[in-house]
Amino acid sequence: MSTVIVSLDRDWCGFMEGTRAAPHRSPSWAVLVHRLSVAVILLLLIALLSLFVAPSDGLAATDAPPPEVPSPERVVMPAGPPDGSRLSPNTVATNRRTTTGGSGKDFYGRNPIYPLLIPTNDPDTATLTYNLNDKVTVLHLIRTGVVRGCQYYRHASRNLPHDVPDELVSCDDRINGTIYHDDATYRIEYDASAGLHFIERLQERRHDGLDTVRHRAKRNHEGAMIRGPYQANRHTRFVEMVLVVDRAFFQRFDKDEWKVYDYCTSIVNHINMMYNPLNIFIALTHVIVWKERDEIEVSNSSEVTLDRFLKYRERTLLPEYRHDHAQLLTAIQFDGNVIGKAKVAGMCSDQSSGAIVYVHTDSVEMLASTVAHEMGHSFAMEHDDYTKCHCPDAKCIMSSSVSAPLKHWSNCSVVQLASAFQRGLQACLTNRPAYLAIPSCGNGFVEPGEECDCGLEEACENHCCNATTCTLRPGAHCATGECCDMETCRLREATSVCRPAEGECDLPEYCSGESEYCPGDVYRRDTEVCAGGEAHCVGGRCRTRTDQCRFLWGPSGRAAGEECYALNRQGTKHGNCGYEVHPEERYQKCGEGDELCGVLFCHHYRSDPVPDIVLFHDASRRDVRRQNDSRRYIHCYSAHVDLVDDGHGQQPAFVPDGAPCGPERMCYQKRCVRIDELNRKRCPHDCHGRGVCNSNGHCHCSPGYDPPFCEHTGVGGSVDSGPPALLSPVRHYLTIIALVLLVCVVAIVLIVLCLRIPYHRPMTGFCEMKRWMPHWGQPWRFYRVRGSSPRTVPLKPPAGVTINQHNISLPSFHSSTKDINNDRQFRPIEQLRTPLAAETVRKITVVRRPEGSSKDPPLTIEYPVVSPTVGSAVVPGKLNHRQLPAQWGPPVRIHRPRMH
Repeated sequence: MSTVIVSLDRDWCGFMEGTRAAPHRSPSWAVLVHRLSVAVILLLLIALLSLFVAPSDGLAATDAPPPEVPSPERVVMPAGPPDGSRLSPNTVATNRRTTTGGSGKDFYGRNPIYPLLIPTNDPDTATLTYNLNDKVTVLHLIRTGVVRGCQYYRHASRNLPHDVPDELVSCDDRINGTIYHDDATYRIEYDASAGLHFIERLQERRHDGLDTVRHRAKRNHEGAMIRGPYQANRHTRFVEMVLVVDRAFFQRFDKDEWKVYDYCTSIVNHINMMYNPLNIFIALTHVIVWKERDEIEVSNSSEVTLDRFLKYRERTLLPEYRHDHAQLLTAIQFDGNVIGKAKVAGMCSDQSSGAIVYVHTDSVEMLASTVAHEMGHSFAMEHDDYTKCHCPDAKCIMSSSVSAPLKHWSNCSVVQLASAFQRGLQACLTNRPAYLAIPSCGNGFVEPGEECDCGLEEACENHCCNATTCTLRPGAHCATGECCDMETCRLREATSVCRPAEGECDLPEYCSGESEYCPGDVYRRDTEVCAGGEAHCVGGRCRTRTDQCRFLWGPSGRAAGEECYALNRQGTKHGNCGYEVHPEERYQKCGEGDELCGVLFCHHYRSDPVPDIVLFHDASRRDVRRQNDSRRYIHCYSAHVDLVDDGHGQQPAFVPDGAPCGPERMCYQKRCVRIDELNRKRCPHDCHGRGVCNSNGHCHCSPGYDPPFCEHTGVGGSVDSGPPALLSPVRHYLTIIALVLLVCVVAIVLIVLCLRIPYHRPMTGFCEMKRWMPHWGQPWRFYRVRGSSPRTVPLKPPAGVTINQHNISLPSFHSSTKDINNDRQFRPIEQLRTPLAAETVRKITVVRRPEGSSKDPPLTIEYPVVSPTVGSAVVPGKLNHRQLPAQWGPPVRIHRPRMH
């Protein structure tokens, strides 16, 4: 049996003080709960902090050291060393690496230089000298003119690639512009904040792999000379335009070349104002002045002069200057009161994208209307028929006659333009221009030295930009770029998508929160499989043979079988692998194994055997015997398209780059090439299977993993694309929820500890605090079951008695006697401070079992009871009570529930 002693709350507090120095006992369950709660709180705090701390870049795997990744961020160098000495241009420090020595190509980012522009004996020439990485570079330049005190130069050699930006501007000993040297393009820029000139490689021309292509890329490289326009979006089209001025018109400007440049710039600025509502922007990339003699014979016949000019453009201008459209401005009057002539639907054509204009007025606005009108014909616009067309003014731009400046387009012109775009007329207009011929405030493009440019003042709708000065208005932080909020003139939040992915080979880019411009366009590494294995990624595009056939022949177009491609070995107009000029003009026969990469052959179900593209030149149908069945023939359709390329370096009439041509082989530049020969960019450890390799050779991590190697958890993206997420709104909500849960857990733990600890540990402070508690009615009572063992065991029933645990819950008591069966299991009962007398009353309590639950007899419990009294003495023959202090006061009766 167990002995149970019940005392009052005051007696319990005294007992706690008396047992404070008791021997060490094993921790109770409340202590374990306390320790577990502390551990849970610490874990919650760590999890909460992980929501705020930015994920690290991670470490490379130990099996192989990763290659060094150049920082995508530009580094602003200080104006000079702290001691005042000059900074050596042979060392450049970045946040990830320091490059010294070596050739001029072995550097990343911007490098400081000290350029010297020295005039020669010839007033129109100069030399540019600079030292970089212990290598002295000397370039010979030709001065092209002077504008507002600034000297303009170009490279002395005219054998540069036609698509290379080549212009230097020197103003107050500050040099800005691009140069072409050692088969690469470089940009020189003066940084006013650092007080230094910097040089940066823009792009490197290689002669192997995928870098050999030179074409009109839709993607603007990171170091472009110009930005904008601010209204541009993914559907914007850009026309790179060349204006040619004949000798007669040049003489009207007193043979001052720069007056001609300013005049041409003003014309294009007004043309831009007319085309901007159509989401088309005109970039004047070159101005050609025939100062000494005309390159062609300009006659009074507009028809003959146009044909001559188009041939001149095809043979001379296109190979030397990159552009989409050219027009000739002449002072020679044409017959029949003709002031302009152009080919209809000739835009992007290498044979037809041009026009001639007679300068019939001194008004820049009126002449700009004529130039815009002739360009409209190249966009497949016809003259307005006012019986069918609606015009907001008396006349619109495509009117057949002009007597005043025109500014608007009719609804007929808009419909005709949309129809032409659907048929591929805009193929070459998707790339942004990298440079302009003449810097000008008001052309809509942000050039070096400008903070913004919203076009001419009368057409500017950008309230963040001052149109007259091309500077930001007071309080504005930005005015251009995809990452600028044009409503607030402030930068958009980091992680905002500024360039969404276009197709499965492209990758999205995000705002950094530090620049108004979107990061450079990156995409999946070339040669990656796409379209379910029917193509490979090239230049961020995935084009199958069937896609190209539908582009040419409409929705019914589909790729032809391999039987048709044997025609490419013939070297004819409709079966070849390209056209060569030297040593003689002829079509190239496809080499062995390359026939699948030549002219594209298609099937279609159109009754009209004419391609659906605007710029088709000729079409052909050849019947070829089907393999393994010589009695049946198949139709092989091919097209000859008058288009230099489709804006991506592809000629639409040929098999697209990336089309499979054999096991582990694909078409590239009309050749069937092994993929491993083209796949030169590799990411370390293949991004650990948690991302894809992008066009810069960096990992673009899947959501949930952090760049640069996708090893650790993070937000995804790459070092090139910007962060897709820092702390998204969802994570903000998760943070709030975590905080609320943390507070709730802490509160619950404290409540549990307050309720449980007084029963298991001495708490003198708690007992002292009780004295100050208000007493409403009956004072609070605390009862304590005192025993010598900290372990609790269930009361053992009498031998032979079976207890149904589902019907009765046994109370647990501290053991007060030795276990009869195992006398080593418990220690002897702790001696009471006041021994009990032998005559102590012993009370027996009977616990009855629930009715019907068992036939076992009721459980009997016997225990002694101490009833202390104040100042009582031991009386013989009566109860012998413990002597208690007088200050305790009279005993309080204990109310126990009646047991049934």
